[in-house]
Amino acid sequence: MHEVRKRAKQARYAYEAIAPIAASPVRDVAQRLAELQDRLGAHQDAVVAAAWLGASVHDDSASVDTAFAAGRLAQHAEEQRRRVRARWPRDWRRAEKAHRAVR
Repeated sequence: MHEVRKRAKQARYAYEAIAPIAASPVRDVAQRLAELQDRLGAHQDAVVAAAWLGASVHDDSASVDTAFAAGRLAQHAEEQRRRVRARWPRDWRRAEKAHRAVR
């Protein structure tokens, strides 16, 4: 999914570069790609946060309170990741539909 995000970012920048001289549908595609990129960025943030929190509680110096708090935060990150993963296909379809309108 991170690779999809990077590709969406590249495509978005290409559309934004020609937007000043192109028709309105080009700006719509750029906007939809920005939304997709944001959604996938939230997914990446949640994955990285959960991994970092998981690694931090394996440190022998972590207290029970720290481990508990890290576990709760990791749980929240995992729930965020699941929500984003369920919703990103909708943003993909919107970007794809806007792209088809440009052709």
